Amino acid sequence: MQKVLRRTAKAEAQYALRTRRQRSKEIVDDRWVQIIRQKIAHGDVRALRLAAIKARHEDWELGPLAPRRDIGSKKDTYGAVPFRVIERVDKPEGTWKDWGIRQGDRVVVVGKKERDRGRIGTVTEVSQKSETVTVEGINTVRIATPSFLIPEGQTAPPTQDIPAPLPLSSVRLVFPLPTPEGRKVDTIISALSIAPNGHRTIADYVDPEDGKPFYLPYPKPAPPEHQDHPSDTLRIKVEEETWVPSLLRQPMPENVIDELRNKYSKFRTRHDDAYIAKKMQEEAEATWKEKKAGVGAGGMDVRMMTPGMEKRWREAMERKGRKEPELSEDILGRIGEVMMRNGYRLKEEREEKAAGDEDEEQGGEGFTGLGAPLPREERQQSTGIVG
Repeated sequence: MQKVLRRTAKAEAQYALRTRRQRSKEIVDDRWVQIIRQKIAHGDVRALRLAAIKARHEDWELGPLAPRRDIGSKKDTYGAVPFRVIERVDKPEGTWKDWGIRQGDRVVVVGKKERDRGRIGTVTEVSQKSETVTVEGINTVRIATPSFLIPEGQTAPPTQDIPAPLPLSSVRLVFPLPTPEGRKVDTIISALSIAPNGHRTIADYVDPEDGKPFYLPYPKPAPPEHQDHPSDTLRIKVEEETWVPSLLRQPMPENVIDELRNKYSKFRTRHDDAYIAKKMQEEAEATWKEKKAGVGAGGMDVRMMTPGMEKRWREAMERKGRKEPELSEDILGRIGEVMMRNGYRLKEEREEKAAGDEDEEQGGEGFTGLGAPLPREERQQSTGIVG
């Protein structure tokens, strides 16, 4: 048995090791994929930047003789960047960090390389996987409208200005904090921490009113927008009274019970007349067959019983068919008298026992008037029992 247990434990350990290795390989492969995607994205941005620098130098050197670049296939999209340049690249799993910024928060751009540094806007989207944030009206980029953004059967302008994602490390939360004078001033929260219960707190800052840690509330989600459609049911139709009960009509149609409860359910108390008649006919046929076969109620064969057995069987059937006895006022009164007498008797017994215990405590250790117990040898001599 020990050999079997050792073999099982070894197999489980090998399986766990193999699973860990496979998981580590998947994590490494995932990280390599993310690194390659980041390199491709950075390469696209670098190629666009170099092409723009080269075109600017040519325009400056050639002056009026500079070639026109907004012709041909780039007539309507010249100066716009491809949509893939602003796509988010997810970071490897396990490296994500919660920065405490949510949709609806007000943030300020603090990144040194950001062209909108110092501007404040409202967050419209947060991506925890790529650790990026989209701010309304901040870091707008003109892109060439891709085909998947154009609704089917509609037209769209060749270029659009949309806000590009910003790294979460390039923005800071802005919140109106109370001052000792009682006013609220927009303050840049540089050190934001997340408590274990999910609340946002500010490091080294307490509420000036009560001296407790100040919790930053999360923004309230915007109410959903409901769009009306031609097929919607009007409220006036829903609230219209189409049926009024009266004393001459039933409050519920008979066929509604079939929808609420199975037609043949054992929990149903109301059945159709045809169903009741059918069940009564089946019960009558079963009783007739039992009588024809000589079998009485309860499955007893009456042809194989003696007179005494038949008498006891009939008495048992009578007892089984009786209803539960009802307690009348006379019976309840007698029960109360018996309970009262028994209560007085038990009370007297308890009082006598208590008095006896007191006498025993006063007369000796557990003996009253009987003297001390005899030794074992004397008891054996007096009774003649040895052992």
